[in-house]
Amino acid sequence: MARRRGRIDTTQGPIRQALEDVGAFVFSTADTGDGFPDLIVGFRGRLFLLECKTGEGKLREKQKAFAAKLWALAGVCVTVARTPSEALYLIGATAQR
Repeated sequence: MARRRGRIDTTQGPIRQALEDVGAFVFSTADTGDGFPDLIVGFRGRLFLLECKTGEGKLREKQKAFAAKLWALAGVCVTVARTPSEALYLIGATAQR
């Protein structure tokens, strides 16, 4: 069965722009599917996997399963960003929320 195109939350554009504005490398993986996070972010020698959500948006079951498996197998955390300022905080680009 063919996978339908991934949904891109409206927050992804502003989050991506804010990250790029502070010099982060940002690669969108929103169309990857199978629960893979929306963005791969490189900043100050570190790599982050970010899932962009709006307001009270929840992770889907595939997203939860992917994040749990990645953590169990590699100790890598997927984080959820809902706003540009939250994304900047998560990568360490700002000291406060």
